[in-house]
Amino acid sequence: MTGPISLLPVPGYEWKGGPVSFDLYAFDRDLPTDPSAVQPLLEDQGGEAAQPLPSPRMTAFLQELQARWPGLDDDPDGSPCNSWPLWQPVDGGRGCAFNIAWSVADTVGPELISIAHRHGLTIYDPQQDAIFPPGPAPRRHWYQRRRR
Repeated sequence: MTGPISLLPVPGYEWKGGPVSFDLYAFDRDLPTDPSAVQPLLEDQGGEAAQPLPSPRMTAFLQELQARWPGLDDDPDGSPCNSWPLWQPVDGGRGCAFNIAWSVADTVGPELISIAHRHGLTIYDPQQDAIFPPGPAPRRHWYQRRRR
């Protein structure tokens, strides 16, 4: 067989083999500084039989995402996700894959990274081959007054 299986024939459409979603990966662990060393962590490691539970920080992160955006079950047209449930474990359960619709990737992606950082999680973006570790909270400079 050559090429993808066509489930819904669309006249004039030809699949070019590109990505169908914008993918991000959240990890509750430190990642290697070399993004190419992250790829082996993303590979399937045993299928559905041994689905690990998310860590407490990952659970809190997933709950915040579910509260922020509708799921595919609740609102298929309004959900930014291309896969559901949100818990798609990678790296033996220390990470989670997220498949986001390209149409909302420019707004959902940065917000998802921000939420992950609030929970102390590291994000890997394979589109940019970039790692976004959580940083310390920004320091207030001496000249910035606390607003009341």
